[in-house]
Amino acid sequence: MSKANSSTSTNQQVFRGEVIETFPRRTIEPMMSSRTGSMMVKNAMLQIGSDKCLALTTQSAMQNCGMLAAMADHLGSVSPRGNDHYQAMLDAYAQRAIEMIEGR
Repeated sequence: MSKANSSTSTNQQVFRGEVIETFPRRTIEPMMSSRTGSMMVKNAMLQIGSDKCLALTTQSAMQNCGMLAAMADHLGSVSPRGNDHYQAMLDAYAQRAIEMIEGR
């Protein structure tokens, strides 16, 4: 698309060339202004928060399993007759933690 642009200064120069039309930058603001876009952003934020909570829950469960396993080993060395019970409790805790993390 060719258009002539002119300057109205005292020199009266005329510039000839092609006018380039640029595409608008894509930003999130127009999307947020719509109801659907706003819901999409809110859902994404909720998903990020949910993922962070799941990661922290998993980390805590892993730490607790490690601590309980160390305690079971120690108690097993003090009172070997309880080894089966200690292992059963550790297994039950670990299984419940897995189910909670999986969302069952």
